[in-house]
Amino acid sequence: MSGNQNANSEAKNVLVVGSWAKEQITIENLLRDPGVQAFAYMDTINPAIIELTHGYRIGELGDVGKIVNYAKEQGIDLVLVTTAKPLSVGLGKLLLYAAEQEAKERGCELVEAMIDPENVASQRLFESVDYRNVSSQEGETVSVEWNVAVKDYYSPGRHFMVYQKELA
Repeated sequence: MSGNQNANSEAKNVLVVGSWAKEQITIENLLRDPGVQAFAYMDTINPAIIELTHGYRIGELGDVGKIVNYAKEQGIDLVLVTTAKPLSVGLGKLLLYAAEQEAKERGCELVEAMIDPENVASQRLFESVDYRNVSSQEGETVSVEWNVAVKDYYSPGRHFMVYQKELA
């Protein structure tokens, strides 16, 4: 997302990937916000999750293509993955590619991501698909875990790295 678009300005469709208690608790917490509609992609039926969600699909958690397709079908704004299997087989990268394609279709030329400097997995993911840390262009910086981050990006003491990618 780039320009003046505000990621928090509209109701959100959130997809939670997984079938167990931690996913149920995640959905319950999400639904505290009346602007959230929850969806689930599960590998086994969990009646409590089904009751909480606006929609769900049952499928193999390792079939990341089907997870991405379900997210697209439902107009998902945010995907929360609380189980390792989908991430270990590339769900993060596929979701990122899908988001970039959507951004291109909407006329965006630049995508930005804010990453916690201690989140090494996210750093590796974004760097693997040609995002670069542009924190030094965003304001005063600090070094956190050997990474350049924007000082107090969200609030005092909440330093974050700004990654960008130009869309071709």
